[in-house]
Amino acid sequence: MKALDISPEILTDRDEFLESFKDKDLKELFVSCSQDPAVFAKYMLGIRLYGWQYLVTRQLVNGKRRIILNTSRQIGKSLLSAVLSLWFAVFNKGCSSEFKNTKVGIISATDDQSKKVMRDIKNLMIIGDAHCRMKYSKDPKDLFGLGVFSYLVDERREVENNKSALTFKAWQKEFGILLNESAVGSAIRSYPPTDIVRGETFDFLFVDEAAQIDDEPYNMAIEKTGEKYDAIRIMASTPYGLSGFFYELFDPDDRLENNLWTRFAFTIDAIRHDEPLEYTRRLESIKQDYALGKFLKVRQENYCEFVQSETSFFDPVKVDACFDNDFAPVESYVGECDLGIDWGGLKKSQTVLTISAIDEDGIIRRLYHHAYPVRQDGDVLEDINGLLKRFNIQRIIVDECPEGDHMQRAMIDKGWNVVGMKFGSEKVKKYGEFRAKLHKGKTKSYRDNDLQAQMKALMSKQGTERTKIQPPPGYSDDSIDSFLLSTYFQIGDDSDFKMWGFDDEY
Repeated sequence: MKALDISPEILTDRDEFLESFKDKDLKELFVSCSQDPAVFAKYMLGIRLYGWQYLVTRQLVNGKRRIILNTSRQIGKSLLSAVLSLWFAVFNKGCSSEFKNTKVGIISATDDQSKKVMRDIKNLMIIGDAHCRMKYSKDPKDLFGLGVFSYLVDERREVENNKSALTFKAWQKEFGILLNESAVGSAIRSYPPTDIVRGETFDFLFVDEAAQIDDEPYNMAIEKTGEKYDAIRIMASTPYGLSGFFYELFDPDDRLENNLWTRFAFTIDAIRHDEPLEYTRRLESIKQDYALGKFLKVRQENYCEFVQSETSFFDPVKVDACFDNDFAPVESYVGECDLGIDWGGLKKSQTVLTISAIDEDGIIRRLYHHAYPVRQDGDVLEDINGLLKRFNIQRIIVDECPEGDHMQRAMIDKGWNVVGMKFGSEKVKKYGEFRAKLHKGKTKSYRDNDLQAQMKALMSKQGTERTKIQPPPGYSDDSIDSFLLSTYFQIGDDSDFKMWGFDDEY
């Protein structure tokens, strides 16, 4: 299942929708707040939900009762749970029991996290009090002047209000639409995933970081808390491996014919337009994690991938040893050498030319490379013709792919010695041979930070039918593919297949 793109058009739709309420009179506005959590957040809390959060609220407004979210870390899951919990309680949206009150349950992975969620809710109430006081109060003693959310809290000693619980008053006429005729005050309870939740019943249930919760407490206790009143349920988490109830319910491979849950996946890219500065900062952190070989962490925590195991294809220490500061690229070469060409695509990948040679000691040396900006390789044939005059190129090895087919035929028509490599069938074998040379110290290059980063980031992932060698999200493999192609006839059958694992270095 692919992650949903949060485009500028979605944000425009959100903003236009929220703006449509700004000129309503106060009574109409608060009726609208009671009907829509995004309007509530905007006009009673002073918070504009992120685009992805807004899309989730559309599902609730449209009647969806089970929503499961596979999200990047730190993009606002806890804020969404706090906003929705407060909305359900304050407007008594459940009202299912004989007491006509709404019972909200929040389950977090740990006791500390559950208490943090309750702190977030109480902080939202403080923010909402201040916002409503500034926007709507006409008298310090009216409901808004007193602090609308704080005033609704039942402060009697016998009522449960603590680090894990929040109880509101029963409805009073002066509250109007707030707490909407509840005979007993609505309540929000936040729990760790233990037996303490057993026997509770909820109208709205939010399970946070569900992938970190064991199957037993979920199946035996948490799931049952929503059954009596057919609770509206939202489950949210970053993924964690290929097992557990969250993995099974989210069903990333679409194995279930009729999934009861409305599913969404939101990567770190979901905030790139809402929070461009934070998004840029996070990308820098991701690049650092990649450089440290923390591919599994990045893929799970930022790109919503359910991954069980993966390995860095190259030993990062051997990659560093490959680059020689005393060795510089050359503009001509009289010895025999080969040219490798990795063709670029229409949107992201670049066309890259690389020339390599093998010396008398069996060491492969990268002599030259040139990377074209995306879709700006129109002069590549003319450039190759110039390279043929300056370098003693024996063969031109190309990636046989649809993008380069017309170029390959044009080179053959010129009489050049062109050899095609079938990446689909040969990639794993040839990369294994290349790695064997590299790990034996028989592959050298001049300093090239882009190539070095690509080599360290390259991953090996065991699929259901075959091994896949690929870059992680946000990275390219154009330069390393071109380097590999240039060594096609120089590396030989000298492969090893011990994957360099995360635990081997860290």
